[in-house]
Amino acid sequence: IGRRFVFFYSRCVTALMSLVQSAQLTTTDHTVTTTMGDPYSRFPPDQLTLRDELALDRTVLANERTLLGYVRTSLGFLVLGLSFLHFLRHFYYSVAGYVFMAIAAIVFVLGIYRFLRMRQRLAQTRNEPPQQKASDG
Repeated sequence: IGRRFVFFYSRCVTALMSLVQSAQLTTTDHTVTTTMGDPYSRFPPDQLTLRDELALDRTVLANERTLLGYVRTSLGFLVLGLSFLHFLRHFYYSVAGYVFMAIAAIVFVLGIYRFLRMRQRLAQTRNEPPQQKASDG
């Protein structure tokens, strides 16, 4: 069971890395647009908030770092579980090894879910028109 799980896990990590690369291409395309044209032309000059656009870019990068943190944690649990199974032969250690491998899978799936949900929310935020500021009188 351990080898099948490692194979499945490696396939999931490969799929995740391709997902992250596609997200980086999206971010790179936005950067290329920034250098080649004016991506802020959709904002009226009196409402141009460069600070908001840069904050969204930082949030995209933070989302990717968070995903990689989940992957790192998941790999740690996977290695811990496999180590328990391989080196410790007592029944309770085997159970603990399988529990750690299950935790690794849960952390991995949770990380992907949170990454995709946040990426979708950021895309919605980026595509919304700027909000009108309330005038003071």
